[in-house]
Amino acid sequence: MMNNGEQCGCKCGHWLRAVGMVFGILFVISVTVFFVFMTRNQMKSFDYIGQNPQSISQITISGTAKIMAVPDVATLTVGAWTTNVNVATAQKNNTEKMNSIIAALKKLGVAEKDLKTSSYNIYPEYDWINDVSTFKDYRVEQNLDIKIRDTAKISDVLNAIGTLKADYIGQLAFTVDDIEKIKQQAKVEAIKDAKAKASEMSATLGVKLGKVMNFSDSSYTPIPFDYSYGVKSSELAMPSAAPAPSIQTGESEITSNVSITFELL
Repeated sequence: MMNNGEQCGCKCGHWLRAVGMVFGILFVISVTVFFVFMTRNQMKSFDYIGQNPQSISQITISGTAKIMAVPDVATLTVGAWTTNVNVATAQKNNTEKMNSIIAALKKLGVAEKDLKTSSYNIYPEYDWINDVSTFKDYRVEQNLDIKIRDTAKISDVLNAIGTLKADYIGQLAFTVDDIEKIKQQAKVEAIKDAKAKASEMSATLGVKLGKVMNFSDSSYTPIPFDYSYGVKSSELAMPSAAPAPSIQTGESEITSNVSITFELL
């Protein structure tokens, strides 16, 4: 038989073991909850890297800017055609005609670097009689692309080419030489427009703008206007005293559209 002291010691031992088990279970639960919480936060932080989570409030604003630019460069194509039964003679005659045109252009201030032969072709021509082809002659064609940087001289250039009886004048167009610079200016103005709209809207909504989440832009540059002369030498052969054709360069409108997405704080 156990005395009272032994019974008390036994009860105390059981009680202490029970308390220890409870604390042990609580400790395990606490550690488990802690790791679950940390893991959840770590996963959430990874979700935010390089992504656009749905939980982040955002606002997308568009901006537009237009810049009017006066074309400072004209481009033009001139062609000379020559035919002869002897290919060498056809080449010689065509070269003389084109060289006269080039000399006149240089005299008007067109630089060597702004003259480019865009095509040179030689091919035989035939006559068809009763379904039978008969050799006629050789045809030599040469086309010259011209860039005129002094637009005030365009009329004089056209007049000189016509006087020298070029066989073709076409694709007269106007453009801005440094168009990328104008497009960049338009983009900067469009961004300013979008930011101003975003600031005004955020103030109205009572929120603050955070970092930029997304950005896109597009620019519109008009196709150079083509006057398409495409006329023959007979239409261009005018006396030296005839007035030069009046050509107006007009203006080109460069438009930039941007879209910016801001985080709302």
